[in-house]
Amino acid sequence: MAIGEVVLGSFLASFFQILFNKLTSLALCHVQWEGISTTLLEKWKAMLVTINGVLADAEDKQLSANPQVKLWLDDVRDLAYDMEALLDEFAIKTAQVESEVESNTIRGLEKWKFSFFGQLRSLMSENKVQEINGRLKMIITRKAHLSLRENIADKLNYTSKRDPTTSLPEP
Repeated sequence: MAIGEVVLGSFLASFFQILFNKLTSLALCHVQWEGISTTLLEKWKAMLVTINGVLADAEDKQLSANPQVKLWLDDVRDLAYDMEALLDEFAIKTAQVESEVESNTIRGLEKWKFSFFGQLRSLMSENKVQEINGRLKMIITRKAHLSLRENIADKLNYTSKRDPTTSLPEP
């Protein structure tokens, strides 16, 4: 069971890197379209950096049979999946709109700029965004209550805590 929990922590760390890349990519797209604020994406990224910083400590505490930390890690994993789904949905819709614009004339591009905001609102509904914001804040708050600390141990330090193995040749 402990191996599965370590794998879960490693998986979460790599999954967060994917989310960082998607958030950065979306932020760059938003900068290209005037009038769209990247504040929300930057807040999400900052919160994810904070969560990512305590994953190693959470893994250690989870292995020492702290059930609250295990639940926290499960919630982090679920949130990461939901965030990825929302960001993927947004990226797909953006690609569809861009494809439609490319097939139209310059006049179509002007129409697209004005209609894009309505499509963006329908895509990233306020409810989904608020739900993710609330869950992120709750996870950050629970992190403090669980006394999870940032960067106290990385994966290399974790493996160095294990008892060294020895191998003696048979006589």
